[in-house]
Amino acid sequence: MHRGIEPELAGIAAALHDMGMVMTKRDERHAQAAEKYVYDFLERYNSEPGTKLRPVTKVEVERIIKAIVKHSEKGVYSNDPLVEVLKDVDS
Repeated sequence: MHRGIEPELAGIAAALHDMGMVMTKRDERHAQAAEKYVYDFLERYNSEPGTKLRPVTKVEVERIIKAIVKHSEKGVYSNDPLVEVLKDVDS
């Protein structure tokens, strides 16, 4: 909230930020590997019938994926607050 990010958006990104490591069982380049898994997960989430939660918009999906892919770049500052919050979560 301090960074001006919707808590739900930050929560989704934080929950999924290490999905690449979980799926590939590798730490090396796990952030980049996560892209396809996160995209597939969010697409399935959005297509599930009967949920009471709103879908994740295309813009939000892109922001989440960008933040996840960049969360391991600790030495590079991003002007995207979602990227920076994931770096904090990962630390």
